[in-house]
Amino acid sequence: MRPITAAEHLAFIEKQPSVSFLQTPSWAQVKTEWRSESIGWFDSLQGGALVGAALVLHRPVPKLERFTLAY
Repeated sequence: MRPITAAEHLAFIEKQPSVSFLQTPSWAQVKTEWRSESIGWFDSLQGGALVGAALVLHRPVPKLERFTLAY
């Protein structure tokens, strides 16, 4: 598992039969108070192929600036 680019994320989900709009990199642009990152899962048994991707959104915790809530 490692961070991937928005382009890699989008290329992966375009190949899937069904994807929620909440998992598209463009959804992060709607959530202006949140920081986003795309995470990819890779299978070493398949030559390091990308087998999963997720959009993770981070929001600062009020009064605890070092921490974020992630979903």
